[in-house]
Parts: sequence; structure tokens; C-alpha cells
Amino acid sequence: IHHLFPTVIDVNGDRSNYPFDEIPDSQTDRWYRLLTETTSIPTSNIDEYSELDSGRAFEPREDHKGNVARAIFYFWTIYQDRSNVADDASFFNGMKDVLYTWHYADPVDDAEVARSLATEQVQGNKNPFVHDTSLVRRAYFGGGAIQQDEVPNPVTGEIISINNPVFSLEYVEEGNLKSVNFLFTNDMATEDTAGNAFTFTDYSAIYKAEVVWEAGSTSDEYIATSVKVIQFNENDDDTVITGPTATSKGLILTGVVDGPLDGGLPKAIELYATEDIPDLSVFALGAANNGGGSDGVEFVLEGSAAAGSYIYVTTDFSAFNTFFGFEADLEDTYEADNMAAAAVNGDDAIELFYDSTKSFSEPLSVIDVFGDINTDGSGTTWDYEDGWAYRVDYTGPDSTVFNESNWVFSGSNALDGETSNSTAAQPFPAGTFKYSGGTSVVEEMDAPSNISLEQNYPNPFNPQTTIRFNLDMPGKVSLSVYNLLGQKVAVLANEVFSAGTHQRTFNAANFPSGVYMYRLEFNGVQLTRKMTLLK
Repeated sequence: IHHLFPTVIDVNGDRSNYPFDEIPDSQTDRWYRLLTETTSIPTSNIDEYSELDSGRAFEPREDHKGNVARAIFYFWTIYQDRSNVADDASFFNGMKDVLYTWHYADPVDDAEVARSLATEQVQGNKNPFVHDTSLVRRAYFGGGAIQQDEVPNPVTGEIISINNPVFSLEYVEEGNLKSVNFLFTNDMATEDTAGNAFTFTDYSAIYKAEVVWEAGSTSDEYIATSVKVIQFNENDDDTVITGPTATSKGLILTGVVDGPLDGGLPKAIELYATEDIPDLSVFALGAANNGGGSDGVEFVLEGSAAAGSYIYVTTDFSAFNTFFGFEADLEDTYEADNMAAAAVNGDDAIELFYDSTKSFSEPLSVIDVFGDINTDGSGTTWDYEDGWAYRVDYTGPDSTVFNESNWVFSGSNALDGETSNSTAAQPFPAGTFKYSGGTSVVEEMDAPSNISLEQNYPNPFNPQTTIRFNLDMPGKVSLSVYNLLGQKVAVLANEVFSAGTHQRTFNAANFPSGVYMYRLEFNGVQLTRKMTLLK
């Protein structure tokens, strides 16, 4: 099962039994993204497309290349002696250098680990190349790798990916496209096109650079000592560094308000920046009104944002300031030929789009959504007319699928008659969303004296464990369990407790093995600990 992935039938048929390889864009015959197929080079979201060079090779989308590589290494390792095809070895050997590059360029993430562990529950073994990422090098490149003197020093080429502590560079030698993986350290020198040092890890790719390297401890190890950028962007001959482009995970929808003032104002959307965003115009908003489906991009953001900051988009600066007592960041006014994305009426869904090229051409990339774009929200559980909705801590973004459990709602008409958020009976919880790219951990020594959260027992556990906590005053307690993706998977308590020691049991019979976090909230304080489910 480790090498089996769901696929679109037609795409799988086109892929046939061609080897995996890097395909220059000019040689690509077909491009595939979700259910979209085209013969032209995409103008946006190009990394989300797989590519076919008919009769020769297939290239998966960027965020799946590492998964493919580790699956193929697993398959060949386990089943190479069960084939009657004479040239199978040459078929694998023809791909393995490219697969090795992909293995480092697209490293293992939590979802891939969880998939391997889930597969183990079915067939009894993990994919070892997922759980020990050095195994590819040790198993297949210990003595048969490209010799170091075959790579020029310095070497000039395109840096196609940067994933600490490795980056991959493609270069052309005697008309052939070659690739090499470099290790880099904190003392590696960097130089932009203006001669200034810059933060190397802020970039996912650099169009042209000169790399000076030294030999590592093994024949296939190259250690970069300096990177001098010649060109940052393909279309610019000389581009001085201005800061990294935000990733598609840089912004999250966290709140929406349909206000009670005259005209149903203020209408507003709250967003949260998970990373530094030097140019917000790679993000855009659109409202899906009355269940009529997507209306596409209606408002492109502008300016910049620091990681951890909130961005407020409203249709009326004045009404927003009157009700909330502070100024919104962006005003999304009605245009003659376009509705305002923030002009929501309590029954409208909202889409957040991303396009690193800022062209926002079809097909659009939706990275987060509130509400069902094909359903009129009136009378539904997510109806927020004259009220609000707010994202649950440590959740999102949700891509194209609205996950109602990731939101809390004031209920319709909750703000009726209110003139100020600060005096409202159910105020909009502006600026309270918590995010850490997972679940943060507060050490016990930093906890206030009126609350403590004990380590679960037993730990590791299978499938039940007990969690104890202590209070020296009564109050409402929330105790929840999260996976390493930051998704809430269980609520163990959400009620008022008396002072004293209390406990709850977590039954993980239906959960895969792995590390989980349990978080206690009490009087505005949060305590989090890790626990391990080992089946």
C-alpha cells in the first residue's frame, strides 16, 4: 500500500509506465491539476501541476515529489527480486538520481508519517524511507554516487528548492541537465545581486546563482560554502532582493462580522498572518453570495504584514472604527463592475485565494474558505446574520472544504441593538486566534500557581490514558486533544470544575499511532503537553 496513491483515472492512464523525471516546461506536452488538463504552460499555480512528456517521462506536482521518491525506493527495495522483466534494474537506476533530489527537496511531513503508520496497521510494516530519511543515501548512494569532481566548482545554475539543511541546484553541462544536492550551514556566505548578505532560507528557489562548495565526509556529500545570486527571477536580468514571497500557508481566514449599525455595518473579515508577508497582493478575497457558488476574486489585498499580526478588511472604515474602536487595515468598497468581498450579509461564504504571480487567472487556487459556497447560509448552523463567526484556535487553513467544527458562532441576531463591540453581550473575539504551526507547549515551570497539568499516564499508551489537572479555585476548564497538524481531534472537558484535582480519560482506539498534544485552558491560561500513542 505504501506505493499506492489515489489518482485521476485519465491522468494515471496518460502516465502509463514512463519513468519519473524532471521535464523542462518547453518539453511538457500535458499539464494536470486536480481535474484540469491543458497543453499550455500554466500562468499561475504552476507548482501544483503534474507534467507529461509523451512517450518519455512523467513529473509529479512539487509537493508530492518526495512522497513519490520514497514510495519508489520502498517498492524497489522490497520487490526488485520478484520481477521477470530483464531491464527493471536499468529502469530504476535511470530514475534514482532524480528521486534522490526529490527526496531532499520535498522532505517528509506529518501527513506522510501518519500515512506510513496507518499503512502499518493494515499490512504490518512502515515505509522505512519515511521514518529514517538518511536511509536513501545509505542504501543507494553510499558508494555509487556521482563523483565530486564531476560537479564544477564553482557551479552555476538554478536553485530549484531550499529545504534546510539541503538545497537542490540544476545546471547544464555539455548540453545535459544535471542536478546536485548541497548541504548548507549557518556560516555559509550569501550575496544578493546588490552584493548584500540575505537570509537564504527565506526563498524556495533562485533562478540563477553561483555556488562554491567543498567535499563532505562521503563521496556523495557536497557542502556549500557560499551562494552568490546572479538572478532572482527568470524575467529580470538584475533584481535586488526585496524579501521572500509569502507561501500559500501564510494567511488564514479567522473571523467574519455582519454588524448591527445602520446599513448592516460594519461588515468585516479578519485574517491572520502565519509568516512575514512582504507583499499581501499574492492573496485575494471573494464572497460567494446566497449559495450561488464562487464569484472568484473580488478584492486583492495590498501592503505587508508581520507574522502573528491580524488584518481587518471592511467595507466602511468609519463604521468599523465606530463599532470596534480601532481602525481596519483595508477598505473593500463596491466597484461599478464588482461586488465587495467583505460585503457579507450573514448568509454568505468567503474564499481566500493565493497566486504567487499575482495574476489570479483561472483556475484559481483556494487556500481557505468559510461557509459552503453552494449553500445559502440563512437558517443554517453557520448563519451569522447580525452576528459573527470565529475560527477555533490551532485550526486551518481548510483549503476548499468548509470545516464547520473549526468555527464557533455567535448565532444570528447576536449583535442586534449593540452599538459597540466592547459593550456587546456577545462581542466579536477580535485578535484572539492562536496559531503556532501546530500546538505550542507551555512548560510547567512557567505555569501560574493556580493551575497545573500533569503528564498523562501511562505514556506511551494504547489505547487509553488518564490526564490529571489541578485547580486551586473553581472555574471553567477546556481540555482538548490535537494532532501534530494542529487539528482538534477530541474534547475531553468543556465545563466548570471545583477547586481540586480532576482527571479525564482519553480513548484513542480509533486514532493512528503518533504524537498528540493535550491542552488545558483556564482563566485565560493555556498549558499543553505531549503524549505518544503507540499501537
